[in-house]
Amino acid sequence: MITKLTKRIKTSSMTTLYLTNKNCSVCGESNRFPLVDLSQKLTGIRDLDGRPSHIQRSLVYMWIQRCESCNYCAPDISAECKVDPSYINSPEYKGIIDDVSFPLTAVAFRAHSFLMTSMGSFADSGWALLCAAWVCDDNGAPANAIVCRKEALTHFRYAQEKNQEFSQSHVEENLILIDIMRRIGDFDAAMELCDQELQTDHPDTIWLLLDYEKVLIGKNDTACHNESDMEEMGL
Repeated sequence: MITKLTKRIKTSSMTTLYLTNKNCSVCGESNRFPLVDLSQKLTGIRDLDGRPSHIQRSLVYMWIQRCESCNYCAPDISAECKVDPSYINSPEYKGIIDDVSFPLTAVAFRAHSFLMTSMGSFADSGWALLCAAWVCDDNGAPANAIVCRKEALTHFRYAQEKNQEFSQSHVEENLILIDIMRRIGDFDAAMELCDQELQTDHPDTIWLLLDYEKVLIGKNDTACHNESDMEEMGL
């Protein structure tokens, strides 16, 4: 729960940025985090792996919080913690927290993924790892981004095996998997799944995305692309 809006940092015609105090649900300590209020709904193109555009793109850094006292990491540390506290004190968790090879925000996402995995929530743990990959992308850490994407791929596959949805439809889940595989350079697996989906009836928008992924895979392209890039290729 937000206990207090302490200070307005910045305002614009579209956003207001605040600092807010939150009490950690694990240790009770107060922490201060930025909070953004959007004065209007922002929509736009997304990256092929689902990362949003415009200001929402940078808000990924506010999607995770880390308690400065006990290192509990969650989207909202003031919400009831359903994780066994022993996991937060485990050597495995501390190893993730202390790993200085990853950007700090990526560390927080990876720690949250570990906690979600301990609960068997593989869809949530997969998204946390993909968010960590985005942070690594932003910080010029391609090797770390590949590590996070490989782990996200594994967790999303576990999610599918356990019927845990992580997108709006099964084909949209597979589009995310295809893009992850392309980004890590696993072109054969990406092409195989792409061809598999192209054998199934889908809406035109899905067909276009599958065709675009197939073009990128054929070029051994591991770069970030979004939906608007399709227009430049005449798709």
